[in-house]
Amino acid sequence: MLVLLTGLVIAGPPSLQETALPLAAAATQVHESMLTVVDKTRATVSHGQTVSPMRTLPTLLIAPTAGGPHPLVVFCHGYDIAVTPYLHLLRHWALAGFIVAAPSFPLTAASAGAHLDEDDIVNQPRDATVVLTAVERALGLSVDHRRVFVAGHSDGGATSFGAGFATSLRDPRWTGVLVFSGDRRRSMGGFSAPPRTLPLLLVQSDHDEFNSLAEAWKVWTVARSPRDYLHLHGAPHLAPFASPGAYRDIVEVATTDWLQAWAATGIKTRQEAQQRLRRDGTRPGFASLTVM
Repeated sequence: MLVLLTGLVIAGPPSLQETALPLAAAATQVHESMLTVVDKTRATVSHGQTVSPMRTLPTLLIAPTAGGPHPLVVFCHGYDIAVTPYLHLLRHWALAGFIVAAPSFPLTAASAGAHLDEDDIVNQPRDATVVLTAVERALGLSVDHRRVFVAGHSDGGATSFGAGFATSLRDPRWTGVLVFSGDRRRSMGGFSAPPRTLPLLLVQSDHDEFNSLAEAWKVWTVARSPRDYLHLHGAPHLAPFASPGAYRDIVEVATTDWLQAWAATGIKTRQEAQQRLRRDGTRPGFASLTVM
């Protein structure tokens, strides 16, 4: 069951007054709406108790108002948090020409309340696939089906990594994976790079209080080239993706460069975006970039 609700239009781009970093590209406006995605094939089970016979995924859609087709990013939030703190980043992507779909997971979003269950993360790569299918059906020709990305932060980063690289969970439709302060979860089984090309962007801080560089390394070693690593120096776990400041500015611009590179249909356009990524991902004292 899909329910598309009335949304709102936001003029852009959002303020980036903290630094002089420019937008890689910009749309005039974006439209926000809600898509309720219901998967009737799987139950919602919290701590061994069935909460619902289905999985309901309220999904925020942020899309350019201009006609498409547009590449799509499915964004996965972290544990015990809402989509709202990430809005500035998600709107930045939308203003750069991407449709963004951000589901709230039934048992790891802050709204889960007493049913909050981090072990449910094993079900979230499949949730991302279900959302991808629902958005493609709901938006039709507005979505460029050849350019679909999955991204996530923290437990959402583990989710996006599983969606692309967990051998039994991955969806071959993903054309790129972004992992922000994420890790490799044993509950998802084995991991491997698929036989096809699947670009990876890994973003990790050396002062992350929840996810270590060692965990990031386990993610990095699974993927094959092309893979890029944006190393943040001295940043905490959430702020680079949710709080105003230099780190968030760097993340917003660098991730947009990366998305535009792998959404490009021409070699020259891709190379130009990759050159911007090398520039924007290198900021002494704040960030450095490894490209392989």
